[in-house]
Amino acid sequence: MRSLKTVFSICLLAGSLCCAKDVHRWGMYEVSLASQMEYDGQQQYVDLELEFIDTAGKKYLQRGFWDGGHVWKVRFAPGAIGAWNWRSRCKDDPSLDGMKGSFACIPYRGDNRFYKHGPVRVSGDGHYLTHEDGTPFFWLVDTAWNGALKSAAEDWDRFLEDRSHKQFTGIQYVATQWRTAYANAEGQKAYTGFEKIRINPGFFQRIDERTQAVNEKGLLAVPVLLWTLGSREHNPGQLPEDQAILLARYMTARLGAYHVSWFLPGDGNYFDERVERWKRIGRAVFDRPGHATATLHPQGMQWPWDAFLGEKWVSYLGYQSGHGDDGRTLEWIYKGPPAQKWNLKPVKPVINLEPPYEDHIAYQSRQRHTAYTVRRAVYWSLLNAPTAGTSYGAHGVWSWEVAPNTPQEHGGTGVAKPWHEAMALQGSTDMKHMADLFTSIEWWRLKPENSLVVTGEKRNAEPKRTHIVYTRDKNGKASLFIDGKEVAHRTVSGNPDNWEDGFRLGLANELTKDRPWLGSLYRVAVYDRVLEAGDVTRRFEAGVKGKPAQPLLLYTFNEGGGNIVRDTSQNGKPLDLKIDRLASVRWVKGGGLDIRQPVLIASEPAASKVINAVRRTQQITIETWLKSSNLTQTGPARILTLSKDTGQRNFTLGQMAAGYEVRFRTTKTSVNGEPAVATAGAVGDHRSRHVSASTSSNGDLAIIYCPVGMEISIKSDRLKEGLTAQWINPRSGQRLNARPQDRGIYRTPDESDWVLLFQ
Repeated sequence: MRSLKTVFSICLLAGSLCCAKDVHRWGMYEVSLASQMEYDGQQQYVDLELEFIDTAGKKYLQRGFWDGGHVWKVRFAPGAIGAWNWRSRCKDDPSLDGMKGSFACIPYRGDNRFYKHGPVRVSGDGHYLTHEDGTPFFWLVDTAWNGALKSAAEDWDRFLEDRSHKQFTGIQYVATQWRTAYANAEGQKAYTGFEKIRINPGFFQRIDERTQAVNEKGLLAVPVLLWTLGSREHNPGQLPEDQAILLARYMTARLGAYHVSWFLPGDGNYFDERVERWKRIGRAVFDRPGHATATLHPQGMQWPWDAFLGEKWVSYLGYQSGHGDDGRTLEWIYKGPPAQKWNLKPVKPVINLEPPYEDHIAYQSRQRHTAYTVRRAVYWSLLNAPTAGTSYGAHGVWSWEVAPNTPQEHGGTGVAKPWHEAMALQGSTDMKHMADLFTSIEWWRLKPENSLVVTGEKRNAEPKRTHIVYTRDKNGKASLFIDGKEVAHRTVSGNPDNWEDGFRLGLANELTKDRPWLGSLYRVAVYDRVLEAGDVTRRFEAGVKGKPAQPLLLYTFNEGGGNIVRDTSQNGKPLDLKIDRLASVRWVKGGGLDIRQPVLIASEPAASKVINAVRRTQQITIETWLKSSNLTQTGPARILTLSKDTGQRNFTLGQMAAGYEVRFRTTKTSVNGEPAVATAGAVGDHRSRHVSASTSSNGDLAIIYCPVGMEISIKSDRLKEGLTAQWINPRSGQRLNARPQDRGIYRTPDESDWVLLFQ
């Protein structure tokens, strides 16, 4: 084990004092005791503790732990300068009972944040973390689950140096074997057995070294004690309750004098009958006052905290927004429980412990998360509740790969880069810029205030007649064309074999009548084949009167009156549509239907000929000529849909603000046809355009995150007069003066995401 600058020990062999040294404030004081008994594998069941007494007579009880052979240790971090005394207690082993010692705690002279300011605690108002002396602690913790288990010492130091340079304040890692590391790099396990475990101190000596290295870099150590998700063979969270408590107590005794914050269980489901199990374990493990901060690490998009709010051992409310990228996942971050329940009593900090990992394959789109999608989730998380901090993760670092590899038991995540390459992904540098921004202001005074922003929509040109074509071939290549030019494409893998038979075709609304679209329709056609790019261009150049070749469906809106829109394709049985409120529309002379008020225009039977044909060919082209009433419609507003309701469809062409998107359901997408193919104006989904804002209570500080280029209108009466406004580029940290265009309207410098700061 490396020599420790901040660890001082006293050794007692058969009751005699070997050595003693002073220790600086909040450093580690270690007592080593030698037992004269033989335990035959039962050492972990011995209950040893030391009572430490400071100069003022205040007493602290600290558990001891077995460190192999006859060696027992107790570790303690003194917080009071002056003389200290201690005495051992052990009813199970007389040779460990009644030992005495003393040491002096001296002032610390260095610049390590923990030794200067003390361990991490919860602030007085409950909304963020501080050090013992009240200095705010901004949680920016990187994820290296396998790092302490698999890394070489020099590699771990290199990683920690990089993260320290990038303004990270902590590292979260697993402290036992688990589903992605059945043993450490030396082949050791933390324990063996199940009904009655046997602890392996040699395994934890490596964890000691890695934990100390984290602290030496001024970083908070955040170990997971009992990883829960997975088989009982490899994951300690599956142990019987008494054995889980035994193991967790061992680890808190061993690591508790370092500067740590505990994840008691990791990646678990903490609902139903599991609630009481984890309450009992938490109360048993954290039964001493003054323990380090602790929380649960839940599974993705779960909020178990309603049942745990009264647990005194729970210090902060952690959540995992997870690795999805569909609209529901995005909205959960800024509109779900973290945003709705942060002010429940008793108040506790709210922190996203697992936003999407950079370069990890997203659950829905199967595309890799980029620095942008990670950054967006992080900024939303920082502003959806009183700002306390966030974690970050890079695919390849969390699993500590040494060569390109798919992490163990994580087959859907994609091949990960080696840790040293993943460490350099752009997102970690973006986290540095984010930390530089927040730590330059009094971030702990920020609380959500989304009413500060009146609108987050980009100003656009007036609507015009537009030709829109969507194609998707049997290999999954999907393209979206506007006025003859391809503007978006992506792979929509899978096939339409899972299309629902009973869905009806609708125009200008969802079948549930709650996603209306307003504007004029001039032509709608559907083909069971793909129009090539050249064909699309020629169709645009031919104009609205151009004659389509063998469409599956064709609506030309030449009826001139009545409540029926005729299918004039001459392909099989016509699929005519009925207008449910004729007063909401106006027939356009020469061909067209002007939709002035919300209305549903739908087939009465299911659209069987479309469903069967697309299943057969596995291809589709959707073609429309239209003019929107305005470029602020969202939902997306349904232009053409083959669906059941807002969450189930075979396909939909919709308008989202200034852009358009198509959702096409396959065996690889969601039942809602996501991820969508979308133009830049739609940005995929309106839920990705959410503007988050936080302000101080007196309005002298505000921060706003714009996830895409846009104009925002600020409600100036919420801010103090005379504040300076700056645009901060989250990709570079660059700051630009921000001046309103008129009446409090601010325009982002370009089409990327930006942060607007008022101070």
